[in-house]
Amino acid sequence: MALIQYQSGSSGTSTNFGGFVGMMQEGVWEQPIQAFSAPGVTGAAHLIHARLSRPLSCSYRIHGYATRALAEAALRTIDALTDSLFGTVSNTVGADTVTWENCTFRGFVRGEIKYDGSGEHDWWVEGRLNWIQRAPNA
Repeated sequence: MALIQYQSGSSGTSTNFGGFVGMMQEGVWEQPIQAFSAPGVTGAAHLIHARLSRPLSCSYRIHGYATRALAEAALRTIDALTDSLFGTVSNTVGADTVTWENCTFRGFVRGEIKYDGSGEHDWWVEGRLNWIQRAPNA
């Protein structure tokens, strides 16, 4: 079991995504590169600008809903958080916690809603929770 906790910097409130959560994956920093050359000079130079932002994401599963309608309602609750959570994201697995500052929740990209007839998971959905992390200087 793992936990994603989102701590708002301004209000101090937190939102938890608990249960089946994977380890956070960090994307490549968006960093504009400008190529230019001077007249009469062979070759080109590259101006690498400051880092702007990068994507963060982790796998996530919601499960245990008795009906498809309840699973869809849970998905709408997560969707309502899109672009409304700003602050710090912490990913905890066991005793290990990693934290990212300056993040915005971008939503849950989900797969199809499935039914487990065994009675263990009932209706469930897997997908990825997504954030954008802004560089400290951006």
